[in-house]
Amino acid sequence: IAQCGTDWFAAGYYDSYPNNIFLTVILAGIKKFTYFLGFSDGYFACIVAGVILVDISIFLITLTVKRLTKDSRLMVLTLILATIFLGFNPWMIIPYSDTYAVLFTSIVMYLYCLETAGWKRYLQWFGIVVTSMVGTYIKPTVIIALMAIVIVELLHISKERIREFLLKGVILVAAVIAVAAGISTLNRNIYKERDEAKQTTLYHYLMLGLNGKTYGAYSGEDRAFSWGYFDPDERKKEQLRVVGERLQERGVIGSLDF
Repeated sequence: IAQCGTDWFAAGYYDSYPNNIFLTVILAGIKKFTYFLGFSDGYFACIVAGVILVDISIFLITLTVKRLTKDSRLMVLTLILATIFLGFNPWMIIPYSDTYAVLFTSIVMYLYCLETAGWKRYLQWFGIVVTSMVGTYIKPTVIIALMAIVIVELLHISKERIREFLLKGVILVAAVIAVAAGISTLNRNIYKERDEAKQTTLYHYLMLGLNGKTYGAYSGEDRAFSWGYFDPDERKKEQLRVVGERLQERGVIGSLDF
């Protein structure tokens, strides 16, 4: 869509996957910037941008391990492993959310490991929340990093840090609202005629996550099932029915093992 601007395809695609509108804006921006520089292959530029982002992520992951362990040997080991599993991963030549989102998770973890004091720790926290939210609009799973950090922070609540936690809570709420409002407004302006009744919901992804064949990856069978119901309420009811069946088939132990 970013490359060719095919409105006939975008109409159905964005109805189902509105979370990819923001990613399309990014890819289209890279493409236009490439044309501005005098190059003609915008798609290749998106691939190069993805590779660069993965390289930066590897660098940040390595620095994060160094800060956490203070061990140069572990830092080198991390660099080697990250290069093998990320740097040589063929998936990164596909300009999609997985490639672009990894940088945001890496930035979040690096920022959280920085040792700051005074007002800088609130600036650090603001950066963590904003980075997490922007990344979430590219790949929803990025929010898991922020959730983990919030849990860790809550586990370290003490009377001496009540004021700090309250301020961080205010920053968290304000930053989440600001980023969500900004990107949502951008998305609505980019694609104004979206049919929200066709949107892929949490219940579809919950059903997908329990698919024993794809293990949460895309399933054409599950997608066909979900979109076989045009009424959103009926679709939700049937999706939850499948979720219940898949959980019941495995049982408690089987579900935990899965």
